[in-house]
Amino acid sequence: MSTYVILMNLTEQGVKGIKDAPARIEHAARG
Repeated sequence: MSTYVILMNLTEQGVKGIKDAPARIEHAARG
């Protein structure tokens, strides 16, 4: 059951991360 909670937390952070991903990738590409 605890793994399910962890997955929930990861996906919640993942959704926020997806919103930031394009800017983060662009920043990484520029160095």
